[in-house]
Amino acid sequence: GSQNDWFVSLAPGFANRDSDELVGIDEFGPSAELRLGWEFAQGSWALGATVAQAVATGHEGAYLDLNASWRKRLGQRGFFSFGPRIRIADSQYMNAFYGITPRESATSGLGVFEAGAGVESVGVQGVLSVPLGERWRLTTVAALTRLQQDAADSTLTREPNQGFFLTALTRRF
Repeated sequence: GSQNDWFVSLAPGFANRDSDELVGIDEFGPSAELRLGWEFAQGSWALGATVAQAVATGHEGAYLDLNASWRKRLGQRGFFSFGPRIRIADSQYMNAFYGITPRESATSGLGVFEAGAGVESVGVQGVLSVPLGERWRLTTVAALTRLQQDAADSTLTREPNQGFFLTALTRRF
């Protein structure tokens, strides 16, 4: 059968702008993001969409993640999934990560760059989630993406191919 789920969450956005190697470029840390998501699953396949808006610190912008995935159950409560993803972002998000203001240009020597709204990245993502007893779970997320449009064209971008890896140990209360 099929399943249609919605969720709302307040969660950390782990991306940041850390310019230790570049003098004069503004930095920011992880964001707190308000997220609204939807997922539709049919058999081994799922489609998902998540809209996120930074609500405290960080990039202060918004983005939309779209994904599709093939899923395989592992035991009764574990799973593996793999599939394509795309991130589309507003200009505030894009400028926070890829833009260079006139002030930053003057102090860094890099040219002014204004990043517009659009596709930030496309790629693939895999998730492995396994229970460790009744209350504990180990989840790993790995993604390989390629920056697109203004994200790839920014003078701040050294490598358009990007990797992401996160492992979390969680406990249910």
